[in-house]
Amino acid sequence: MTPRIAKISVHNLMLLADTYCKHCGIISTTLSRDILSDAPALDKIRTGKGSTSLRKFDQAMEWFDQNWPDDLPWPKLEAIPGSAQTPGSRATGGVVPFAGAEKNGRRVVKRRTAR
Repeated sequence: MTPRIAKISVHNLMLLADTYCKHCGIISTTLSRDILSDAPALDKIRTGKGSTSLRKFDQAMEWFDQNWPDDLPWPKLEAIPGSAQTPGSRATGGVVPFAGAEKNGRRVVKRRTAR
C-alpha cells in the first residue's frame, strides 16, 4: 500500500468510526473492541502510534458495511486511486461490487474470489 493510499484509508476509517460513535453514543475504544478485538487499536491508528494490516482494515470496513445504522447516512469517503470505490460509496478498497447487487436499497459488496 502506498503512503497516499494508506493515508486515505486511515482517513476513511476514522471518518466512519467517528460518525458511528457519535450517532450511537459510544466511545472509540468500545467500537475498536467490537470491530478489531483490540480496544486501543483505532486510537493508535488515529495518532500514528499504531497501524493495521490490510486484513484488519478490510475487516473493519466490512463490519461497518454490515452494521451501519439504517437511519444514518453513509458519509462521503475519499476515493482510493485505482479501486472500484467512488466517493460516498459503500464499497471498500479492493472489493468490487457486482452490478445490481442491492440489499434494502443499499449496494451490497460481494467478494470476487481468486481462482
